[in-house]
Amino acid sequence: MILKSIILTNYRNYPTCTIQGFKKVNLFLGKNGSGKTNLLDSIYYTALGKSYFSSKDSDIMKWGEEFFRVESRIEKATQKFKIEHAVIPSKKKETKINGKAIEKLSQLLGQFPAVAIAPKEVYTLLSASQERRKACDRVIAQFDKQYTAALILYNSLLKRRNQLLKDSKSMSDLNIELIKVIDKQMDAPAKTIYQTRLKFAENIRQEFRENYKTISNEQEEADLFYQSSLETGNLSDQLYKCLESDFYKKRTTVGIHKDDYVFRINDKHLNTFASQGQLKSFIISFKLSLFRILCNNSSHLPFLILDDIFDKIDSSRTTALLNLLSKGDFGQIFISDADKNRLPEILKKNDLEFFGVIIESGNIETQ
Repeated sequence: MILKSIILTNYRNYPTCTIQGFKKVNLFLGKNGSGKTNLLDSIYYTALGKSYFSSKDSDIMKWGEEFFRVESRIEKATQKFKIEHAVIPSKKKETKINGKAIEKLSQLLGQFPAVAIAPKEVYTLLSASQERRKACDRVIAQFDKQYTAALILYNSLLKRRNQLLKDSKSMSDLNIELIKVIDKQMDAPAKTIYQTRLKFAENIRQEFRENYKTISNEQEEADLFYQSSLETGNLSDQLYKCLESDFYKKRTTVGIHKDDYVFRINDKHLNTFASQGQLKSFIISFKLSLFRILCNNSSHLPFLILDDIFDKIDSSRTTALLNLLSKGDFGQIFISDADKNRLPEILKKNDLEFFGVIIESGNIETQ
């Protein structure tokens, strides 16, 4: 799968922008705040119909404008696609593939797979189990519709259960019979989600360990494993045991929404001692393993989008990572960096071809 060109209108700081000539490795180079992240985000938006960095379309639209538009051309083997996203925030959003509008954004999932890595994830993925689950859910949703349906159903039932807990002033007011019905309804989607995540974690674990070993030049050993309360029994039984505690806390305290992917280096918790370089190497290795499982479940190689991930990584790790990305089976890669010289010099030194986009004072130059 190859991105051939992209045209932006009112996308963040770009009133208009056209870029074409992309290669396997593509560099977006410019000072912090110049708009290179916005260009990477537009590629992610092309693939999935939503921003990787903003939850609201209104945050993407250029200040003072009433709409934004992203138009891209992608080739997959002998097939050619024109993808258009035209958005008027809070009013209208239309996505077309080769001129034909799609009814739901979910129809886009899996057609143009993509994985992104951003600097903030070094902190969010380490500090919050919710972010670790979300990172994996984003990938699984691109190839497993049954999992996505189970997750939507589970979250809907969870929301209903939590509302009952919040609305009841005392245990005697709580509709326990209705709670029991909801608990039983949560069993099936929870089991599907648990089994899918368990298999998913097993599949990415070896890939992750190998990635980290390569990037760290075998200086440390990293590992991850999946943790869930469903390891000890079905969900409804656990929910019943926790009902009184849940009532006083006004929320459901057990379930797959509390699952976790646990990170370790040299058999120690990652965030207790690791350096910035180790933390970034770990998160990059983790996300590359997510990329690999998406590859294994897609008919085409996904886009790999790397935003400013080389800051605070030493030269040996940077070179190892670039060699891994360029020579490995990673498809088309898009990388941003605030240093205009670092990545081009390493790539040239290793005889690796690339396409460069230089961003300066709102102007774009390609090379």
